[in-house]
Amino acid sequence: MEEKVKSAGNLEEQYKKLHQDDRQALILENHDQLFSNNDLFKSKIQHVLKFFEKTGCNFPFFGEHYEKFFYRSLVKKELEMADLKGDENILVVGSGPFPMTALFLAEKGFRVDCVDKDEKAITSGKKVVKQKKEDLDIRFKNIRGSSVDYSDYDAVWVPIHVTPREEIVVKILKDLDVSKKVIFRNPRGLWSKIYPEIDPTVFGLKYEVKKQRIGKRSILLVKEEKGGKMTEDLSDLKVDSWQEKRCLKDLDFGEEAKILDCPDDPQLNALGLRPGKTVKTECKHPFGGPYLTSIDGRKVALDPEIVENIDCSCI
Repeated sequence: MEEKVKSAGNLEEQYKKLHQDDRQALILENHDQLFSNNDLFKSKIQHVLKFFEKTGCNFPFFGEHYEKFFYRSLVKKELEMADLKGDENILVVGSGPFPMTALFLAEKGFRVDCVDKDEKAITSGKKVVKQKKEDLDIRFKNIRGSSVDYSDYDAVWVPIHVTPREEIVVKILKDLDVSKKVIFRNPRGLWSKIYPEIDPTVFGLKYEVKKQRIGKRSILLVKEEKGGKMTEDLSDLKVDSWQEKRCLKDLDFGEEAKILDCPDDPQLNALGLRPGKTVKTECKHPFGGPYLTSIDGRKVALDPEIVENIDCSCI
């Protein structure tokens, strides 16, 4: 009798294990189907984002916190990269129904124009601006980014969802005067499965990269002169041998880079932190804690202030 009960118990355990394995297999299968069908995954994510932006338009309290959490820090870092003074003319391409980038820039005193090919997005954007108590200098126009004349602007923002992003950035650079700036956003991590990444070296210009939260990187391009003459056709530019210079703090975890410059400190030299060395970011401790890095096979904890002053190039 005991053997029968034990046998029945074993069968029940086996059944539960098989059922659990089937569920895990189904989850993995759905996961693979979701990511293998990029268009389906992209449409689902865009539907969620549109829902949040629409909710932000209809409920100002939610919109204010949505903007604060997702965009204020991002645009603030981009402004620091661009080093704008506050009286420039700025254009945001594809401003969307909830123009968070434009709102932050206008609050800082900039004159901002917003363009979007979606008439409903323009109508919604105007509604959001009217809800603000401040008198913000924001204008809207229903037009495609490929049809805009960018020559009157000092800086142009191109969000991650704009398509075709690379072609629009090329047109912007052709239209802009020398020393004018373009800031566009690239995906990283999960977002790379939704949006294409633009290689900034294809423009043949020096650029700066800033790692952002929520799966994005901001890229700054500055219109230059080539050999004393204005470049007429950016598609003919060759990629410069200039190394991408990034702060160690901005590297993704697990990413390796070669140190280009770091503070001249004997203690750092003793740890192996000097130009030419390969460094790898391992993890970051919360609440302003140290960064854990690998140098020559050994792990070293570094203060955030030190990490911010170490420049490197990705391998």
